[in-house]
Amino acid sequence: MASVFDVAAYILAEQGPVTHMKLQKLVYYCQGWHLAWDEKPLFDEPIEAWANGPVCPALYEVLQGTFTVDSEILEGALTNQHRATQLAENDLDMRIGLVALRRERGITRKEVAERTGVSVKQVKKFERLESDPRLSFVRQYANVVGVIIEHRVVRDDLEN
Repeated sequence: MASVFDVAAYILAEQGPVTHMKLQKLVYYCQGWHLAWDEKPLFDEPIEAWANGPVCPALYEVLQGTFTVDSEILEGALTNQHRATQLAENDLDMRIGLVALRRERGITRKEVAERTGVSVKQVKKFERLESDPRLSFVRQYANVVGVIIEHRVVRDDLEN
């Protein structure tokens, strides 16, 4: 099954640059046409009724703030979204790993709180992924657990 981004890319390749709202409407028409003729959706992303017409929130999020869209802009926006997703996943993996090691080593949340100078509630929020912690706290947490976090900067292969 195609994604809304595949459909948008196809429209832009065939049509050339269009406004963001026109692209939203064309994607909507494609979905409706496919539902009418094939009795199944063309893509899974939902479409919502907004004040100025139909909008696919996933496409809107990627193109937010853009008036005219062409293939290059869509590709760049998708690259940025992919990069942001990858960075968030890396952070999530690191935090999950830190919590797993804390538990494996028998260190309590209370001990982490005492040794980092924060409340147990803040440690819980960190471990439940309910906060956006400062890097300094992450380093302190890692120190309490007895691990080193390695940072590295890697070029994004998706960049030209």
